[in-house]
Amino acid sequence: MTSRRHGYDWKQRPNLFQQKVRAFACELLWSSTLDFENAQNPFDERRHAIGQWRSLATAVVMADAQVIYLARETMAFGIGEYDALHVASAIVGKADMLVTTDDRFIRRLRQFDKIKAFFPVEAVAFLENWYEN
Repeated sequence: MTSRRHGYDWKQRPNLFQQKVRAFACELLWSSTLDFENAQNPFDERRHAIGQWRSLATAVVMADAQVIYLARETMAFGIGEYDALHVASAIVGKADMLVTTDDRFIRRLRQFDKIKAFFPVEAVAFLENWYEN
């Protein structure tokens, strides 16, 4: 089940956010964890498509000691290892938000006060200041 507000399906419409990234209306932060996960993808077409996003990134965060330490701290919130590395990379890279379409991941992240977590269209709403609150 997804949240619907103002006629938008907040989970299933990542294209608006992807358009913002492609237009450089916001910066994309990449991580070595994304590189590792993508390299493990058995589907060539998906691996290539994901890899193309890396070229749009303005910075790449490596999984160094600081990222690993923060990832372990993040796992205390019930977040799995790789997702915790994504969160830690975003925090260390000073990202304003982490964008995902994973319902369970976002529910857990919203209990974690170190980074904002949004579905893609919510991220667009945040970027464009659709709401004052």
